[in-house]
Amino acid sequence: MRRLMEAQRVFFRIEDGGQRYDASFDLAGIQPVVEAVAGACGFILLQRTRNDYRAIQTMLNAAGFDTGAPDGVWGSGSARAMREWQEKNGLPATSAPDRISLEAMGITLAAE
Repeated sequence: MRRLMEAQRVFFRIEDGGQRYDASFDLAGIQPVVEAVAGACGFILLQRTRNDYRAIQTMLNAAGFDTGAPDGVWGSGSARAMREWQEKNGLPATSAPDRISLEAMGITLAAE
């Protein structure tokens, strides 16, 4: 999915009974769609370090959403805390530290 977000176009070729069908699609503006799909599936597309996850866990704990000890590993406790935080803040409850949630927490993301 990350590679799909980085692509500018996608090309498909289908062959059926000797017929060939080609299609090319412009992927401009696909990033929010891919992120929404990934979030709905519980995937984290943003590339973060263990320290990044530790900082997010610390922020969630400080806000009253228990992730357990901040260890930089995004496990079930972190996912549960993030889901609860998202629900309280009116965001899609993906359980993942996705772009919309991190920005709502005040974390500015550089262009990926």
